[in-house]
Amino acid sequence: MIIKTNHEEIFNLSEKELNKIDPEIYSFLIFWKSKKSYITVQTSGSTGKPKNIKIRRNAIINSAKATLDYFNIKENSRFHICLPVKYIGGKMMLVRAIINKAEIILTKPEKNVAKSLNDSIDFSAMTSIQVENSLKEKGFKNIKKLIIGGGPVNDTLIQKIQQLPTKCYQTFGMTETVSHIAIRELNKLNKDNPYKCLNHVEISTNIDGNLIIKSTSLNIESLTTNDIVQITGLKEFKYIGRRDNVINSGGLKINPELLEKELGKTINNEGFFIDKIPDESLGEKVILIALKSIGAEKIKEALKQIKDQKKIPKLMILSNQFYYTPNNKIDRKKTKLESLKLGELILTKE
Repeated sequence: MIIKTNHEEIFNLSEKELNKIDPEIYSFLIFWKSKKSYITVQTSGSTGKPKNIKIRRNAIINSAKATLDYFNIKENSRFHICLPVKYIGGKMMLVRAIINKAEIILTKPEKNVAKSLNDSIDFSAMTSIQVENSLKEKGFKNIKKLIIGGGPVNDTLIQKIQQLPTKCYQTFGMTETVSHIAIRELNKLNKDNPYKCLNHVEISTNIDGNLIIKSTSLNIESLTTNDIVQITGLKEFKYIGRRDNVINSGGLKINPELLEKELGKTINNEGFFIDKIPDESLGEKVILIALKSIGAEKIKEALKQIKDQKKIPKLMILSNQFYYTPNNKIDRKKTKLESLKLGELILTKE
C-alpha cells in the first residue's frame, strides 16, 4: 500500500489514513507542528535492550540539512519513505522530505517496499533486508539515490547492487547521532572502501579503538561509542565491529562481525549470525545460528573456508525462523533464545 502526498498535504491527512501505512507518522507530524524543542526516540533494540533518548529539534534539522547537502538533493524532489517512523531513520526521512519541500510517497514498512513503486524517486532509505527483498521489483530501478542502514550489507548484496542504475550508499550512525554521521558508497568501488563523515562531524578513537564522535550541529561534545574502527584518513574510517560483541573464548578474542563477513562470502548473511553461550572451560563458546533452509552441509562447507579454524563456531543451531524488530533488523536476542529452545543443535567442532 502507498500514499502519494507532499510536504504540505501530509499534515492534512487523517490519523486513520496514515495509520494504514504506519501508526507512528501522525504523532510525529503533531510533534513537528508543535515546535517543541525535543522529542524522545526509542532505539531499535537490535544490539541491546531498547532505550529512550531525548533528541533536540535543532539537531534533527541540522542532521536533515547535512544529508540533503551531502547528496545534493534539490528542493521539490520526490522522496520514498518506507522505514518505520517509530525509529530515528524513519523520522529523519520525514524531516528531510519536509525541509526539502518534497513530493512524498509513503510505503508501508514491510520487507518488499518496491512492488507498487511506479514513480521516479530522487531519494529513498531502506534496511539491507528491504533491499534484498525488493531488488527484483521493476519499481526498484526507479530510485535514483538510496541509503541503506540498520545493519551490515553483505558482499552478495553489494555484487547485486553493481548491476543497478540506482546509486547506493551504506550509512553509519545511531539514534544518539540523529541518524547517520558517515556514508560509504557501494557502487563500482572496492567493497572495503571507507566511510566518509558528513562535514559537521569530527572523529577520533581512544586507546582501545572505540570511535569517538564530536559535532556541535548535533549537540554532541564527545560521544564514545561501542564501535571499533580504523581511521584511514581525514574524516574517513573503516568499521571493524562492536566491542560489546567481542567473544572471549578461552582467551581467544573473536569479533562476530568479521566472522560473519567471512562466512557471508559463501552463504547469505541474512540467514545466519554469530553469537555466544556460556561455557565452563572456555568462558564463552562461539555458536552459529542459521535458518534451517540454508542446509547444514552448505554451512559446514562454508565453515571450512574460514582462514583461522580456531575461530569457527563449535555449535551450529538450525532454526525454522528468525525474529525481526519493527524496522526489519534481526532480533538477535529473541532469535537466539527461541533457537536454543527449539532449534536443531549440531556439533561442528570439539
